[in-house]
Amino acid sequence: MVGWHARFRGYLEEIAAVYPIRNGIELSDMADALGCMVDGGILLAKISGDAARLERQVLTYRNFVRLAFAPAVPLAHTLKIASAA
Repeated sequence: MVGWHARFRGYLEEIAAVYPIRNGIELSDMADALGCMVDGGILLAKISGDAARLERQVLTYRNFVRLAFAPAVPLAHTLKIASAA
């Protein structure tokens, strides 16, 4: 797990060098979360007999990473979009 953490944190640091991470999110916590997700996904896939569950968990984490590094949208802009719908 220590090796995974270092590898995952390294990847996240590379992303953070280009795209600033949102306030309140720690890279170390994100690295730990991925390690837990992979380990848990392996167990979930084995228990359920559905190998695709691990893949879906990793793809879900990828979406979380995209959200964590995406530029913040001002609340006023979000409200204008919602009221126009």
